[in-house]
Amino acid sequence: MLYTFPKLFFKNKVSKKFNCFFVICPLILLFALGLRLTSLGTSPLFDTTEARYASIAQKIILDNDWITLRLPEHNLAFLGKPPLSFWLIAFSYKFLGVNEFAARFPNFLAALLSLIFSFLIARKFYDLRTAFLTPLILTSGIFFFIQSGTVSLDMLVCTILTASIWAYINILQAKKSKIIYEILLGLFFGLGMLNKGPLALVLFLGIVFLVWLWEKKKELILKPNWLLILLIATLVSLPWYLAVQKANPDFFEYFFLNEHLYRYIKADYGDRYGSGHHQPHGMAWLFTLGAFMPWSFFLLPMGFDLWNRKKQKPFSFGFKLLIIWAIFSPLFFTFARSILMTYILGSLPPLAILCSRTLSKAFYAFKQGSLPQIRPFLLNFIFNPFNNLTFIAISVIVISAGAISYSSGYPYSLPRGLVMFNTIFLALLAILIGFISAKRNLFVLRALLFFSTLGIPLIMAYWYGPLSHSVGDSKSMKALIEDLEKKVPNYYQYDISFVGDSAPCSWYFYTQAKNVKQTLKTPNLAKCPIHEDYNHVPENEKTLIIVTEPHLSIVQEKYPLRYAKGLISKEGKYYIFGQGRA
Repeated sequence: MLYTFPKLFFKNKVSKKFNCFFVICPLILLFALGLRLTSLGTSPLFDTTEARYASIAQKIILDNDWITLRLPEHNLAFLGKPPLSFWLIAFSYKFLGVNEFAARFPNFLAALLSLIFSFLIARKFYDLRTAFLTPLILTSGIFFFIQSGTVSLDMLVCTILTASIWAYINILQAKKSKIIYEILLGLFFGLGMLNKGPLALVLFLGIVFLVWLWEKKKELILKPNWLLILLIATLVSLPWYLAVQKANPDFFEYFFLNEHLYRYIKADYGDRYGSGHHQPHGMAWLFTLGAFMPWSFFLLPMGFDLWNRKKQKPFSFGFKLLIIWAIFSPLFFTFARSILMTYILGSLPPLAILCSRTLSKAFYAFKQGSLPQIRPFLLNFIFNPFNNLTFIAISVIVISAGAISYSSGYPYSLPRGLVMFNTIFLALLAILIGFISAKRNLFVLRALLFFSTLGIPLIMAYWYGPLSHSVGDSKSMKALIEDLEKKVPNYYQYDISFVGDSAPCSWYFYTQAKNVKQTLKTPNLAKCPIHEDYNHVPENEKTLIIVTEPHLSIVQEKYPLRYAKGLISKEGKYYIFGQGRA
């Protein structure tokens, strides 16, 4: 029994020689995941999307309505997204409490599943070293690491897409019981429809279609039982769609037209809940390079390796699937008018697998003493894996300097000019190392790899620790509300007016938290009447004005007595004024 488990990884060949590489890689991965897990609750919610989605999940519990999502602002129905991610956050609140850790925990679990499915896919196509390197590279990428502990929908999109690819591969390779994987694929489709809508199907089916065009094999399309798959997906997702349409007759029109069709082709598509994220056409490709940092540097030797392979033998099915999977998201969003970097998260697992494959081959070449020297020298400098690992290690230092600089001056700070100087200096240092690195051995290669994979998790854990409070407290309302609770304990009975800005979403998350905790035990606390029009601030003693620093002049001009005598609290960029006393 103990002997059979390693066969899952070694394909019936259990290595007799102990290799510490296969011990160190999982240990680094566990350490990085531990850092991310412990950092989930260390910073307050200050990002608009995080705070909004976390407060929508609170409303599910407060209203006991699991069909229609609602924004706390004026109890407005939120018809822009399906409910799966919000359901998961609401369940997390019930089991883990109403706090930042609970709000972010479902995304951490989704990221963990993405790593597992990426490992399994890499093991399907390549050697054990590639499989072990894949989750290591993926979790040490700065964007994946950040998104694995935020409140968003797109990490679950990445997870469901990766799981769907894994199920599809197993359907193609299965000789007998492929129905199990067809059921799983249908389940993944249904969950995707409940998480982000038709996008989940479009991404997967688009990848499969392009692979079929490249491979030209009928079984890629005909082998899966699509009728069964779509039937299961429909059974999973359709009940909610019918229920929300019944409760909100305009749901289908807004959700399918505005959010999915018009959003793609129009800069101003009629967003009810904010404004679109307008970007130039083709920005998705730059987002992909940025999201894969620091491993974007390793795309250079990966591309060179693929170019050489093309000359030697045809590409395998596995490579074709991975390369199309990697480029499909930026390709699909190339002409979209409203996009975010999170939309290309689904491209990171295949990029990590492809880079891991190139790195694994470089390790093998080092062990054999046959790492090829590319001619001429300039190409060797650019495309040599050793040099590119050096660039990645240097970029980790640069990213750390940038993270410290972003702390807004407290408790740590670096002037932007100094960060730019350090960046240029370290880039020149990387070039120098590339020229003088004559002694290239396996130990140095491993040292560079482990430094690169540990660097980002350590930096980001540090950022989410001491540095995040300097950023979070200046942008979040958590510290302000805590101070307000001490000075005006019954503040929730006051009229609240936000001057110069709409109400920050973090206000609702932190003021609703007590209500959510008590909703199953006692009646809700009185809700704050919210006003967002500073021209109609009620003039009475039960009125509070919340204002950001750039808009203080408005308060000074319209309410001079409040400005002079009424300051109650000041935290970060927010001020609270009460009724001024002469």
